Amino acid sequence: MKRGLIWTTLLLMLAVPLLAQDGLNLPAAMYVLNTDGRVNRYGLGAEGVQAVTPEDDFVVDFGVAPDGVHLAYRTEQALIIQNIYSGVSTGLDGALGGVPSVRGRGSTVAWTPAGDAIAVTTLTGGRVYFNTENDLAAERDFMVAELPESPLVQLIWSPDGRYLAGEAEGDVWWLYRRENNRLILTSAIPSSKGLAWFNDTTVVFAPQEGGLRLMDLNAANAQTVLLDETWVYANPHLRDDGTLLVFGRQKDDPSVPEGYARLIGLPNGESRIDNLGEVAIEMNDLRWTPDGQLMMALRGGTMALVSPINAQSFPLPVNSVAAYDWGVTLPPEVEGPLLPDAGFFLALDDSDIAQVWRLPGDGSPPEVVTSAATDVVAFAVAPDASRVAYVSGSNLMVQALNGTDPLQLAEVSTTPDTFPGVTQPAFSPDSQQIAYNDGGIWVVPAAGGDPRLIVADEIEENFARHFVNPVFAPNINAMLIRVRREMINVPALLDTTTGEVIEIAVEQQAAWLADGRIVLYGIAAGARPGGLSIAGTGSVNQPAQFLPDILSVQAVQEIAPNQLRLVLPERFVGPRTLRVGGFDVTTGTLTPVHSGGFLQDGVLSPDGQVVAGYLYRARQAAEWDDGRGPLTFYNLETNEQTVLAQPAAVWHFVWA
Repeated sequence: MKRGLIWTTLLLMLAVPLLAQDGLNLPAAMYVLNTDGRVNRYGLGAEGVQAVTPEDDFVVDFGVAPDGVHLAYRTEQALIIQNIYSGVSTGLDGALGGVPSVRGRGSTVAWTPAGDAIAVTTLTGGRVYFNTENDLAAERDFMVAELPESPLVQLIWSPDGRYLAGEAEGDVWWLYRRENNRLILTSAIPSSKGLAWFNDTTVVFAPQEGGLRLMDLNAANAQTVLLDETWVYANPHLRDDGTLLVFGRQKDDPSVPEGYARLIGLPNGESRIDNLGEVAIEMNDLRWTPDGQLMMALRGGTMALVSPINAQSFPLPVNSVAAYDWGVTLPPEVEGPLLPDAGFFLALDDSDIAQVWRLPGDGSPPEVVTSAATDVVAFAVAPDASRVAYVSGSNLMVQALNGTDPLQLAEVSTTPDTFPGVTQPAFSPDSQQIAYNDGGIWVVPAAGGDPRLIVADEIEENFARHFVNPVFAPNINAMLIRVRREMINVPALLDTTTGEVIEIAVEQQAAWLADGRIVLYGIAAGARPGGLSIAGTGSVNQPAQFLPDILSVQAVQEIAPNQLRLVLPERFVGPRTLRVGGFDVTTGTLTPVHSGGFLQDGVLSPDGQVVAGYLYRARQAAEWDDGRGPLTFYNLETNEQTVLAQPAAVWHFVWA
């Protein structure tokens, strides 16, 4: 542990002078609220410093969400949730959101680990907002619970979000149990110099009279003595490896003045005490960093990192600080993850041109597979993974993955700036034909040849139907397409023999099942339905509904006949934990498969075991671009999440 601290200290000493250029070498991104009402993010590595709240908002306090993407902050007028990377924000409450009684002593805006509730301190106590019902389209009234016992100075949720601890003046702690959308007072601790969650139901606290204790809120508040009252303790912290850290001072030790203490450690599962601190350090205004390696001191608007071993202090060049918070600890980066199948995505090459990349899945790093002279804006992968079709400039191209030169298949006229948007190619099930949209739906041989028009867009003076996004049926002469009008975007069935288009009268996503049926699903928002239905090609407007419209379904993957895996996002504003369910079409049974972790726009692997997504999606200048961000993978079998190290910004990921 000492060697790790020495190394961390050396890194910090090198990083501090480079604050403006390269950010701080910290365990996680640091967010700082200055007295001028702005929140700045001090990123990791070379990310630098970035203002993350609007110039027009004078921020009173804030808290970073558990996904590391969203921020909840208060002004004197409102409580607001904001996406840090896209800038999109939603108001939760007006002036009733209140303001904190004090700042800088702990979290005054605290998210549950799942992101489904936000607790805030107020001048009279506290308040909890339950983020459980929102249609994503407009501001809504959130369920609210009041905590009226006394003005709180900081709030700490238990690891599973079932309990909330709130500190009041005088080292008093109030403990609440969450039951649905209510908070019930469970216990009170008359005095404790700090408090930490030992597990989901148990707190560790340090009474003022001395000793260190555990209290299990799920066992009638039963207490266990960890360390006796011959010592006084402060600032307990549980590290990820299970080591319990705490500062202690023997009551009758004349060499250690009151308010000072040395660091000790209680290893996980062992009945011994390790003396870790070399000197006693002053306890006032110290808080642990997320990794439990250093302490942060906020005094008089200035910040300093303090070694808990030897009390060395390293001032940070950050002034006029009112409060701060930490971002999340990111999943480990890998050059190439182990995946059940290869993946493809768009990212910039060394010349800053968007190209198609291939991620092998065997642990090898990704590689560029196209060499377009202008940005690739859309692509498709052949079912046999032998080649990709892509759109660059005004050309539809096909590129074999064996290294041969690309072949031009057709000229296309649509561009990202025009309605209805990008030309999107798609391969036939045998990989021999490519369909695409360009003023209608066309088909061209993948080996080259004359394109054939299947159906043309219908353009009249006061009416237009644009046909886009073709997808071949697995076993019949048909395609699924999208029909776009100015305010409508619906799926439709296209008979490739006759050119007949049959619209499906719901604004949902549509996909083929292996037997030729069509699954319809969507994210419930406003009047747009969610749910899941299945239709035959002969009755596309009479689908059999299996899941209700109020349930959001983001992605569907068929892993076996009549067996589906679904990504089921909550209808929250802000962070949404990854939820995956298994669905049996024959019985209509939905079974939970996984819940936990955070990623955006999850896409299930063909076997349904890995979810690919993004840590965040940064807003791009072009309105048609749906954002770029770090590519991440969550393995549902091992519960391990990794991030692709390079490229750092990826978009349009698909599985082979």
